[in-house]
Amino acid sequence: MRPELARRVLVLALVCASVLVPHDGAHAGMGSLYTDLVCPVIGDLPGEFDFATRFVGLVNCDRLCLDAGFVCRRAVDDAASCQLAFVNDWIASDSRIDCNGLTGSLLGDCKAGWAVDKKFWQASVKQSRFVGRFGCANLIGKCATSCSGH
Repeated sequence: MRPELARRVLVLALVCASVLVPHDGAHAGMGSLYTDLVCPVIGDLPGEFDFATRFVGLVNCDRLCLDAGFVCRRAVDDAASCQLAFVNDWIASDSRIDCNGLTGSLLGDCKAGWAVDKKFWQASVKQSRFVGRFGCANLIGKCATSCSGH
């Protein structure tokens, strides 16, 4: 693996960890315009919703469970949309910094490396969105079970 590609892979792994793993004061990376997380952490969102037993005894308990689940899913989707937009901004900004002054095949290689990084990062966000949606669906199931008393 080329040294610059290995560096990019390492930086991308750190960036993904910074975005997807919650911690205080996460810093985005070397030479970046970004210093903190700008989007909610997708994996945290289903845990923010506590409606498993909240609607028990109410007339439309099952419907309220579904509605709360849709709100959870919308929050996950919004966070994923934010992160995907962030990926685009991050890559556009940092690739301009990293590829600045390069020409010819060096410029082409630099841009190609960033394109690979972007696709990998986007795939990671989409996987997190899938897991977050599953977490919301789990909450709906637990809520519906509470409504039926089982």
